[in-house]
Amino acid sequence: MMLREGACDRAALRGPGRERRVRRSRGAALALLFVLLFTAAVSRGDLNDAIVYAGEAEVPPNLLDDRAVQKAESRVRTLELADRRTPELTNDRIETNHARAIYEQLTYGKMALQEEKRYRVPERPTVYLTFDDGPSKLTEQVLDILAEEGIAATFFVLGEAAERHADLVKRMAQEGHAIGNHTYNHRYAELYEEFGGLWDQVLQTDEIIYQLTGKRSRLFRAPGGTHQNFDPFYAYYMEQAGYIVYDWDVDSGDAKRRGVPADEILYNVVSAPLKHEIHVLLHDGAGHEETVKALPEIIRYYQEQGYAFDVLDPSVQPRQFSLGKLKWKRKISFQQHEQFMERIMDFRTLRENGLREHSLKSWRQDPAAEERLLLQVNGRNMVLSEREFYIVDGHYQVPLDRLTAVLDGRLWKVERKAAGGPLEKAEDMRPQIADGMKGPAAVDPARMHNRYRAEIAGHMIVYDPAMQSMIVRGPGGEERSLTSVQLEEIDGRLFVPLRGTVEMLGGSIPSYSVDQEMKQVRIDMPNTGYGRGVWWKVSGQYRMGSIWSHPLLKQSTVTL
Repeated sequence: MMLREGACDRAALRGPGRERRVRRSRGAALALLFVLLFTAAVSRGDLNDAIVYAGEAEVPPNLLDDRAVQKAESRVRTLELADRRTPELTNDRIETNHARAIYEQLTYGKMALQEEKRYRVPERPTVYLTFDDGPSKLTEQVLDILAEEGIAATFFVLGEAAERHADLVKRMAQEGHAIGNHTYNHRYAELYEEFGGLWDQVLQTDEIIYQLTGKRSRLFRAPGGTHQNFDPFYAYYMEQAGYIVYDWDVDSGDAKRRGVPADEILYNVVSAPLKHEIHVLLHDGAGHEETVKALPEIIRYYQEQGYAFDVLDPSVQPRQFSLGKLKWKRKISFQQHEQFMERIMDFRTLRENGLREHSLKSWRQDPAAEERLLLQVNGRNMVLSEREFYIVDGHYQVPLDRLTAVLDGRLWKVERKAAGGPLEKAEDMRPQIADGMKGPAAVDPARMHNRYRAEIAGHMIVYDPAMQSMIVRGPGGEERSLTSVQLEEIDGRLFVPLRGTVEMLGGSIPSYSVDQEMKQVRIDMPNTGYGRGVWWKVSGQYRMGSIWSHPLLKQSTVTL
C-alpha cells in the first residue's frame, strides 16, 4: 500500500510537466494541420481571398504603412514555407507561388528588386551632363560644344526624334557619348496609365537606337522622372528587363516653362550643392536655345570646381527619386503581372544574346577601312586595331592582355572548375602579350570557367567573367571590389572596361579625341614608385611585395 501511494505521489509530481508536453504536442499538431490545409489551398490556387488589393484598392497603400508591409511579408514567408514543406508540388506550382509572393510584395508597396549592387566610385569628383527629349536641330550645336571642350555626355533620346535626326544619333555614338532610352513620344497618359503602354514605347525606341548605332542601351530615363509616375511594379519590371533607371540630382530648370533664360539656367546649376558625383538634367529638344547658350558656362563652372566629366553607364550609381503617391489610377492584376513578366524575360534573353552576337561580329569586320584606337599612357603609345576594341554604353572595352602590356604589367589566366573546385591551371600570358598572339581557346564553360589575374603598378587585379566582377588588391593589402562589370571573353581573350580598370588603379582619363584616322584616349597613371610586384608566401598566404626604384638614388629595394 505504501508503494502504491509513493507511485501516486511521483505521478502527481510528474503531472504538470506531462501536461505541458501534451499542450505543446497539441499546439504543434494544430500548426502542422494549419500548414497542410494552407498548402492544399495553395495547390488548388485558392488564394483570391488573400489578394485584397487586386480586387479593391485603386492605388497601393502608403509606403510607410508598416502593418501593410508586415502583412505582405508574412504572406511571402507563408508561401515560401509551403514550397519547402510540400515536395510533391511541381516546379510550375513553385514558380507560380513565387510569382504570387513577388506580386503581393509589389501590391503592398514593398520594392522587390534583386541583390544589392555595387557601383564604381570615380577617384575625382565627376559630373554627368545628361540631355533629354532630343535629338533636334539644336543637338548639333550641343555636340559641337562638347567636342570643342573634349568632354562626353549622355543623351536620353526619344524614338520619334531619333527617327527624324538619325544622323545626329549616329554622331553621338561615333563621338563617344552615351545614348539612353527616353520612350518614343513622351506622352504621359500613354506611358503611365498602364505598364504595357510604357513597355511598347521602350521596345520601339530600343530597336530604333539599335538600328542607328548597332548597340542596345541599358540606360533609361522616365519622362517627368519616376516620382509619382513609377510604382514598385514599374521599378521591378524595368529592373528585371535589365534597365538602369536614372533620375537626376541637379535640375537646370530649363524645362519649367517656355524660354527660360540662360542666366536663370546657369543660376539653377551653380546654386545646387556640390557632391562627389553630380547628375545634371538639361534638354536638347526643340525650343531649348537658351540651354545651348548656357552650356559653355555650365561646363566652365564645373571645370573650375575641379570636376571631371563622364558618361553614364551601368557601373554608375543611379539617382532615383522616392516614388511618392501616384498621380495615376492604375492597378495590375496577377494575370497581367504574369503576362508582363513573360514579355520582359523574353526581351531580356533576346537582348543578351544580341549583345553577344554584336561582340563576336566585331572580330569579323572587313579591315580595309578599319578604325583604330590610340592609347597614350604617360608618354607611351599603343595602337589597337578595330578588332581590339568596341564601345558599350559610351565606354571602351579593350583586351586585358594589350592593356596590361601598355601599363607595363603582367597577366595570368587562371582556370577554375565551375563548381568552385581547386585551382586547375595558372598560365603566364606574357608570351602572348609580347608577340601579339591571341590567348588560348576558351575552356568549355560547362566544365570550367576562367579568371584572369593582372599585376599592374603594384596592384593585383582579379577579373571573373562568370561573376562579372573584379577585385583589386593594393600594395598595402587594401582590397576593393566591383560587381556588374562588363567582362566578355572573345576568342580566348578577355575584354575589360578601359576606364573602370584605370580608375581602380588610381589613374584617370582626362581627355579623348576623334579624328578621321583614329580615336585617341589619354591615360594618366600615378607615379607611385612601384615597379613590378613580387608575390611572397607568408604563413601559408600570398602577399604582395614590390621592387621599388627611387628615381634619384638609382637603387632598388624589396618591401612587403
